[in-house]
Amino acid sequence: MDDSEKKSNLTINHDTDDNNGADEVIPETTNRVTSDGSDRVDGDSLENMIDQTSSLSLEEIEERRCKCLDLKSEGNSKFKDSEHLEAIDLYTEAIEICPPKDTKEKSILYNNRAAAYSHLGDAYVEKCLDDCTKSIELDPLYVKPYLKRARTVYNNGPIKEKMDQALEDFEKVIELEPSYRREIFPTIVELKGMIEKRNEELKKEMIGKLKDIGNVVLNKFGLSTDNFQLVQNPDNGSYSVNFKK
Repeated sequence: MDDSEKKSNLTINHDTDDNNGADEVIPETTNRVTSDGSDRVDGDSLENMIDQTSSLSLEEIEERRCKCLDLKSEGNSKFKDSEHLEAIDLYTEAIEICPPKDTKEKSILYNNRAAAYSHLGDAYVEKCLDDCTKSIELDPLYVKPYLKRARTVYNNGPIKEKMDQALEDFEKVIELEPSYRREIFPTIVELKGMIEKRNEELKKEMIGKLKDIGNVVLNKFGLSTDNFQLVQNPDNGSYSVNFKK
């Protein structure tokens, strides 16, 4: 589902990046899925990349760099034509040959591949999130993967166990690009409310489980947890226990 359909109050675009103009928000661009939808081995760990390039000449490294940029450009064209599986293949090829020292370029490639995954539905959400994380690890000052990771969590439920990370990501976007504050801040407020509600639900669930365990023990003494009343402190949210007959 397109983000504009699901969350109308969050309209920031998150398409691919390309120094030639393919980006639509913050200038700059990329696991592998084949055109038939099957996974391929990425082969893009730093150790593998170093092993592959350590014996190459400067000319050969530069040749790989140029090929990497060509593949990225082809991937962006496929992305624009909504051929997302093909775009993923091309971004992955680019990742595999990208010189390991070109960390910013590789971060862009992971970001673009994440964008392509984000258009393939729920089955690819984790792949999208993983690529966003890889992009951030390579370039912690690159805004787009933070934004994409946060929006992916927010627009898919949101994903309860990842809401705290999404909140941190949205706040990081504002830290890096203050101009986004007006667009993102309402979402941050809403997300904080969701997190607070989730935490209260988890507290109630935990208390319910503790009561079940307590009843197993207390029943031996003719008591139950009904003899104990939990009272919440309105100031700090903590609980105290009062005994009642």
